[in-house]
Amino acid sequence: MTKLSALEEIRALLVQGGWVLFPIFLIGLFAWILLFERYFVYRRAKSRGEHGMLATLRRSISDAVSLGRNAVDNSLKLATHAYDVEFDKAFPTISVCASLAPMLGLLGTVSGMVHVFRTIQLFGFGNPVLIADGISEALLTTQAGLLVSFPIVLANNQLLNRLNNLKAKCWKEALQFENEQLSVEEK
Repeated sequence: MTKLSALEEIRALLVQGGWVLFPIFLIGLFAWILLFERYFVYRRAKSRGEHGMLATLRRSISDAVSLGRNAVDNSLKLATHAYDVEFDKAFPTISVCASLAPMLGLLGTVSGMVHVFRTIQLFGFGNPVLIADGISEALLTTQAGLLVSFPIVLANNQLLNRLNNLKAKCWKEALQFENEQLSVEEK
C-alpha cells in the first residue's frame, strides 16, 4: 500500500464515519501528545536521580535544618508540592480526553441512527444499502471512540503509577535524609 492510497483509505474512513470521527481523532492525537510529553518529564526526572527531585528535597532540608523540625517539614512540603504541580499538570486533561472520546462515539452513534431514520423516511425499507450506510456510520464512531479511549486510559494509569512510585521513593529517601540531618543537628 502506497502513502497516497493509505491517505485515501483514511479519508474514506473519515467520510464513512461521519463528522464525529474527526474530533475523536483530534482528541486522541492531543491526548497522546500530552502522554508522550508527560512520559519524557518522567524519564527526565528519573534519569536525573541525585540531581533531580531528590537533590532538591535534600537541599531544602539542608537549608532549613538549623531552623528546627517544623521549618524542615514546611520546606520539604513546599519543595514536594512544586514537584507535584510539575508532574501532575497534564493528567486531568488526558483523563478528560479519554472520557470524551467514547462520548463523541456515542454522539456519532446517534448521528448515524438519525441518518438511518432519515433514509428510511425518504426511501423506505426497499434499499438496504442506503440503510447500511447510516448503520456503518453509527458503528464506526462507536468503535473509534472506544479504540481511542482504552489505550489512553491504560497508558495514563501506567504513567501515573510510575510517577507516584518515583515520588514515593524520593519522599522516602528525603525523610531518611531529614532524620539523619536532624539527629546530627540535635547532637
